[in-house]
Amino acid sequence: MYEEQKTALNLIKALNTIQESLTSIKNRLSKLEKTTVESKPVLPVDHVLISCDGSILKNPGGPSTAASVIQQPKLPPVEVVRATNATTNNEAEFDAVYLGLSTLAALNFMPSTEVEVQSDSRVVIDGLNKTKVLKAPKLIKKRDLILELVKQFSAGVKFVWKKRNSSPGLARANNLAQVANGVKPH
Repeated sequence: MYEEQKTALNLIKALNTIQESLTSIKNRLSKLEKTTVESKPVLPVDHVLISCDGSILKNPGGPSTAASVIQQPKLPPVEVVRATNATTNNEAEFDAVYLGLSTLAALNFMPSTEVEVQSDSRVVIDGLNKTKVLKAPKLIKKRDLILELVKQFSAGVKFVWKKRNSSPGLARANNLAQVANGVKPH
């Protein structure tokens, strides 16, 4: 009986701690709601080029990284790279495209901006253009997430295959992804 009472007291203490935490979070949220947030200016750019590449140490296996280089006229390039949970190179390549497009959306470009995405992965480009049927469920899910994200850009997004490292943006994305993955760029 003593052990049951001790367990019940511990549960009550834990519930009280959780209640205090929830109250604290609620108070912080109410303060945030009262805070005015300045909106980002919409960047008036006609055309944006996103060069994407993924890297994986062991295919299949991991670890993997994705990188994108966003280039627009008159502005310096934006380079983004991050680790991914991809277990195949094709998954890492899809992650790179998603990373580039989601970064572009966060940068608040005009929805009417023309967007071109370059990749050296035929599987990714053909999958996004729906000229090739994807069979792997993970690739289908990643493609669908990207195509949902594309809806934010009223001018649409053009997906273009380019030979490996055939443009400065692709070469840079390749280097970023490989260096982040601990691989000597090649």
